[in-house]
Amino acid sequence: MSQKVIIVDDDRELLHLIGLALHRAGFQPIGAANADEALRKVQEEQPALIVLDVMLPGVSGIELCRKLRQEAGTLPLPIIMLSARSHVDDKIEGLEAGADEYLTKPISPKELIARIKALLERTRRLQQSAQSARGHVLGFVGAKGGVGTTTVALNIAATLATRGHGVIAVELHPYAGTFDVQLGHTPRETLGDLWGADSARLNQRMLKMALLSDASGLDVLYGPRDPETWRELEPEMVTELIENLSALADYVLLDLPGTMSAASQAALRQCDLITLVSRGETDSVASGARLLELFKAWGVGRGLVEAVIVNQVPLAMGLTVEQISQELGCDVRGVVPPAADACAAALKRGRPLVLTHPDIAAAEKLSQMADQYIMAE
Repeated sequence: MSQKVIIVDDDRELLHLIGLALHRAGFQPIGAANADEALRKVQEEQPALIVLDVMLPGVSGIELCRKLRQEAGTLPLPIIMLSARSHVDDKIEGLEAGADEYLTKPISPKELIARIKALLERTRRLQQSAQSARGHVLGFVGAKGGVGTTTVALNIAATLATRGHGVIAVELHPYAGTFDVQLGHTPRETLGDLWGADSARLNQRMLKMALLSDASGLDVLYGPRDPETWRELEPEMVTELIENLSALADYVLLDLPGTMSAASQAALRQCDLITLVSRGETDSVASGARLLELFKAWGVGRGLVEAVIVNQVPLAMGLTVEQISQELGCDVRGVVPPAADACAAALKRGRPLVLTHPDIAAAEKLSQMADQYIMAE
């Protein structure tokens, strides 16, 4: 399918000339005579690039460029600005407004096409580079409440951090979670504060300030603590949050709420791997199987999901690993053996089990599972 290019100019003859050149070069040209029409067509057509004249009736090309750069959806859109003004100050104004290129009229259609192709290729390479630098996003969700999802997520996060990786653990809950209890911290800022600070846009600077560093080297973003900051998560903000965080760390671990929602769906779609935490009992595994059916309906394939089984007490009649895997329809990464006393001691100290009791079987199993994430890269 040919790439769409929007040309914004009130000169009909120039629109036709540029449009014809674009069509011959294999692009799909779309004309717009003013800023309002351009904004509407950008939303409707989702173009690959925009060619923008500075002198427009009403809102100028400079103002339109600034507006496009202020919106998250159009922030990365490549913009070539055209103008009869050739003074250095004019070029600086256009570039500072956010234009990628500032070309002076008259310009030959051949040169314009060459500039468009070069800018699109440069944009493609930058996007590819950004994607390759993206940290791994690991989601953790419980088959049902109380299975130990948060404990598993934090212990794996702490292990990855002690291995020298940059790790961010996120308590992606709309209401109060248990990160503060398990890590013994009182966060100065939480996800609730970020949501309420400005529904405008999250950015990496805001997120860095909200992260609280643990002694293990783990960075933590806590869920809302105070009832006044509780709110339902919005899919768009969740997506933006994860995209920003994944640029700040090697691994982003999401502790997801047990109640599935549109926001949970958005989070799952950002994950490179999803870990379903379950007990070994029949009812817990059955709940997990139903949850995975929901994931399938959301377009999340079971190839992205694996299970971790947490046995909080010795089981006389538990399901085998093979039975659990067959029931869930996904692989089982491992089984964490009971460690009630050690878990209670770790909770009292506000530290993950892998740090307080590294030599017990449960901690060793959690560490092994964390190392498997590294080996799977």
